[in-house]
Formats: sequence, C-alpha cells, structure tokens
Amino acid sequence: MLERGGVMNFWDSQAFGIIIGSFIAGVFALLAQIFAERRQKKQFAHDLEVRREQFSHEREQEIRGRQTEALADLCMLLEAQATALGNLWAFIRNPQMRPELTIPPKDAWTVLRDRGYRIKLWPINVPLTKAVNEYGTKIHKLFERLIDPQVSALVAGDDVNLDVKLVGDLNQRFQAASKPLSTALKETANLMSELNGIQVRKMTDQQVPVEKG
Repeated sequence: MLERGGVMNFWDSQAFGIIIGSFIAGVFALLAQIFAERRQKKQFAHDLEVRREQFSHEREQEIRGRQTEALADLCMLLEAQATALGNLWAFIRNPQMRPELTIPPKDAWTVLRDRGYRIKLWPINVPLTKAVNEYGTKIHKLFERLIDPQVSALVAGDDVNLDVKLVGDLNQRFQAASKPLSTALKETANLMSELNGIQVRKMTDQQVPVEKG
C-alpha cells in the first residue's frame, strides 16, 4: 500500500519485518549463548570437582599402598627379629639345643643387630613408632650385655659355661626386649588390616616366646 505520493509506510514495509525478525533472532541467539555458557561453566565446575575427587582418591590409595607395603616389610623384619631373639636366648640357656634351632646363633646375632626397622617407619604415621623405638632401646641394652667375652665366645662355637649372674641378667634383658617387640608386631598386624578395610578382632599382646629362667 502506498501512502503520501506512493511512498510505502516504513512500519508496514518488509524491511521493518526483517529488522524486527533479526533483532528477535539475535536476542534469542544471545540468550541461548548465555545459557550455553552457564551450562558449560557448570559442567566444567562439575568435571573439575570429579577430577579433584578422583585425584584425592588416587592420592589416598597411593598413600595407603605405600603404608601397607612399608608395614609388610616392617612386619617381616620384626618377625625375623622375634625368631632370632627366641633362638639366641634358647641357645644361651642351653647350647646343646644348637641342632634344634631355626637359625644358627651367629645368624641370630646378625639379625638382631639389623636396625632397618627404624628406616621402614618413615611412610607410617602410627602409634607403633613408640613400640618400635622402645624395642630399639631394649635391644641396644641387651647387646651391651651380649658383647661380654663369654657370650661372644659361646656364640662363636667355643665351649663356655656362662656365669649364673650373667645368665640371670641376660634373661631379664631378653624378656624386656621381647615385650615391646610383641607389641610392635601386634600393632603392625592390626594396622595392616585397618588400612585394607578388614574388620578383625584386635589381637592381644602375646609375648615373643623366650624361655624364662
């Protein structure tokens, strides 16, 4: 329709419709972009949180794995110490038992001088450190007495009759070392179970079998 000398009214023209349509389309496109960006940010935040949780879980598993491995090594070493402690004391009490021993006196002596259990504690932040340190102190005091020339000669294979007083003192020191050693073994076994999600009845203290005088 033409108005004013044949000029089309702009508001009724096709150009106006195109402009309005483009404007509306642009608004919808802008809104769609805004919503898409929001969804993208939410998804990114969600993915980031998932990755953080996954990393935290993997880190926890890594730490738990190192602790379990360290505890297993520590347990094996402490068990070797317990065996050596029992064998060496049995031999000192009665040298005729040499053929029945699990390990020879010289080997037991060498095992007991190994202080590697302290090094194995570095990845483990647990109370058993106290028991292991106490055992380290007691075994050191035991060796202060074991280096007696009579004992050294006996372990070396010489025919020696130990002084009664020396045997009594050694008995007390062997017993004193066996108590924290058994505690460390108990705590090691319990902690390994807890780290691996195994519910077990707590082991009670059982002293390493060392023959009493």
